[in-house]
Amino acid sequence: MDRRKRYTSSTYRQSKKKKMQRMRNTKLDRTKDVPMPLPSFSQTLEVSSTAYAFPSTSQITVEQEDENIEENIAFEPENNSPDNIADMPGLQENIVGRRVINIAHFFRQILTNELHQPFNCSLVNMEIMQERRNGLKSEFVLKCKMCGVIQTISSENCTDDSLLDINTSAVLSAISTGIGHSNLEEIHAAMAIPSISNRLYSQHHSLLAETIHKSAWMEMEIAGKEEKRMAEEVGEVDENGIPLVSVIADGAWCKRSYGTNYAANSGVGCIIGVRSQKLLYIGIRNKYCIVCELYMSKGVDIPDHTCFKNWKGTSTSMEADIIVEGFRRSMEIHGIIYNKLIGDGDSSVSKKLLEAKPYGNRVVKKVECRNHLLRNFCKKLVTLTKNTRSSYSNTSVPPLLRQKLKTSVMRLRMAIVKAIDYRKSENVDDNEKTNNLKKDITNSPSHIFGSHSECAQYFCSGAKQNERNFVTPMKECGLFQDIINRKKMLKSKRRLIPESRRKKTKPIELEDEDYGPLAAEIPNPEKSDMDPESYNSQKALFVQKLKKTNAEIKDIEFRTRGQSSNTVWKQERSIRLTASNFGKICKMRSTTSCVSSVKLLLYSSFTSSKSTDYGITHEPVAKLSFAKQFDFKVNECGFFIGSGELYFLGASPDGVIDKIVDPRYTREPPDNVIRNPSRN
Repeated sequence: MDRRKRYTSSTYRQSKKKKMQRMRNTKLDRTKDVPMPLPSFSQTLEVSSTAYAFPSTSQITVEQEDENIEENIAFEPENNSPDNIADMPGLQENIVGRRVINIAHFFRQILTNELHQPFNCSLVNMEIMQERRNGLKSEFVLKCKMCGVIQTISSENCTDDSLLDINTSAVLSAISTGIGHSNLEEIHAAMAIPSISNRLYSQHHSLLAETIHKSAWMEMEIAGKEEKRMAEEVGEVDENGIPLVSVIADGAWCKRSYGTNYAANSGVGCIIGVRSQKLLYIGIRNKYCIVCELYMSKGVDIPDHTCFKNWKGTSTSMEADIIVEGFRRSMEIHGIIYNKLIGDGDSSVSKKLLEAKPYGNRVVKKVECRNHLLRNFCKKLVTLTKNTRSSYSNTSVPPLLRQKLKTSVMRLRMAIVKAIDYRKSENVDDNEKTNNLKKDITNSPSHIFGSHSECAQYFCSGAKQNERNFVTPMKECGLFQDIINRKKMLKSKRRLIPESRRKKTKPIELEDEDYGPLAAEIPNPEKSDMDPESYNSQKALFVQKLKKTNAEIKDIEFRTRGQSSNTVWKQERSIRLTASNFGKICKMRSTTSCVSSVKLLLYSSFTSSKSTDYGITHEPVAKLSFAKQFDFKVNECGFFIGSGELYFLGASPDGVIDKIVDPRYTREPPDNVIRNPSRN
C-alpha cells in the first residue's frame, strides 16, 4: 500500500508547508548580515515587551539595493528631492532590524515637531516613505497622509562637533580592539544592524590612521619630556647634563611562533620609560604588501600606492632593529640617553646595541626582565618533573619527589618574587641588596621543601607543625642538585647557541670585511665615513680623553667597583688595554690589520665557560680563605688606570690589601700537588 495514502489531505498539506518553510529558513541563514537563529521570516518575536522584527527574503533584496546609497559619504542629491517621494507607497513594513541613534537628538526632532496646517495633522499621521543610509547613519523620510507634507528625521546631528561621527567611531572601535571590517560586519549582523560598507570603512580608516599616527607621536614627545624632568629631579644626568633614563623594551609579532616557526610578516617593537610607564618609541616592520604582491604575481608594473613594506630581513631580527633605531633617535626626539635597558634574554638586542654604539663609548647596561627569568625558571622545573633520572647523579628519582616538585613550582617562583620585593625595599646599598637576594634565592628550595635552618627572619618563622623535610631524600637522589643547577644549565645552553649556528651555516666565499685587504682600507677616505683631517682630529681627541689626572683615576676606580656588573667598568675597560689582550697587541705585526682586534675590544661580549663559572662562584670563598689564612682584610676595588704615559693601560684586580690580590682557580682540585719543585 502506498505510504502517502495513510495521510489525510490536510495532514499532507501541513507537512509540505513545514518542509517548504524549513527550506526557506536554510536559504535565509546563508544570506549576508541576517541573524542566524530565525524562528520565521514575517513573524515578530516579543521578548520583555520589546518587538524584534526579522526580515523576509524579499526584504533582503531591498537592503541590498540600498547598499549603493552608502558608497559615498555624502547623501545622493536626487534622493533628497520630495518629487521622487510624492507618489511612493509607505515602506515602514520594509524597514527592519535595529539602528544606532543619538537618543537626545532623535527625541528632540519628535518633540519639537509642529502641527501641519491647515488640517493640524502631526507626526502620528505620517508614514515612512524612505530610509537613506550612510553607513550607520540613517535619515528617515516621512510623508503626511493627510496634507502630503514631507519631513526628514535623522539618527544623529551631523552639525554637532562635540561628538565623533558614528561611522568614524565604529571604525575607531574596530582599530582599538584589533578587528577589521569583516569582524565588525559580523557583530552588526548578530545585532540585526545594517553594517558599514567596506569602501566607506576604508575611507574612514585612512583618515583615522593619519590622526592616530600624529597623536601617538605627540603623546610620545610628552612622555619624553616627563621622563626627562624626572631624571633631572633625581640628578641622573651625565657629565654634559644630558638626562639618563632607564627603559623597558620588547617586541611582538602578528602570529605566534610556538618556538619553531619564526615567519611572521609583521613585527612591532616599543620602548617604555621605567619611571613614567609611558611609551617613548614605537616602530613597525612589514615584509609584505598586498598591492605589490598582487601586481608582481600578474607580471605588470606596480602602480604608485601607499606601500607598507619596509623590511627585507628575517622576522626574528625585526625587534632588535626597531629597538636600536629607538636608541639612536632618543637624543633627536627627546634629548635623553637610554642608559639602562630592561628586557628579555630571548633576542639579540644587547648584541646589536653593542655593535651600533648609539651613544659612542657609553655602554648601555642590560638588565634581564624578571618575568622572563622566572618563566624560564618554571619551565626548567617542569622539565625536571618529567625526568625519571637525575642529571646530577644519574640515579632514579622516586615519583613521590617528582610529584612534590610539580606541586611546588609556583611556590618556588612566589618565594623568589617575595624575596625580590623585600630586598628591593631595604635601606642599604645595592651591593648588599644583591648579596642578600642571592642568599634568599639559593635558600628558597630548602625553605619550600622543609628545611628552614638558613631562612631569614622576614622569610619564615621556622618549621610548621607536622611539616615533612624533603631536602634530604632529594639530595640523596640528586633532584635537589638539579633544582639548584637550573640557572647553570640555562647559561650552558645559551653558550652552545653560537656553535650550533656555525654548524648549520653554509660556507660562502666572500671578501672578509674584518680581515685582509678590505679591512686594511678602513682608514681610506673612500671607505671611511670621514675625511683624513677629521679622522686625525677625532683620533687626537680620543687620545686626550684617555689621559686622566690622579684625582680622576681615583674617582674612576671607586665608580667601577663591582666590575663586570658595573656599566662604567665595561665602558672604561673597552677603550684601554688590559692583561688579557696586551700580549696579543704587542705581538701583532705592523703589516697586520688592526680592525679585527679593535672590533673585538669594542664590540665583543663575554661568553662564560665551565671554568669561568666555577671561578666566579668560588671567588668570594677564595678571598675569605686568603684573608683568614694571612690575617689580611681584602678590600673591594674597581678599574685602575695607568698614569702619565701609560694612560692607555688598565687593570681589574679582584681585591686590594697593601698588595694586589688576583686569585686563580682550577675547575677541580688536583690529585697530586707538587710541594717542592726543586726536589724533582
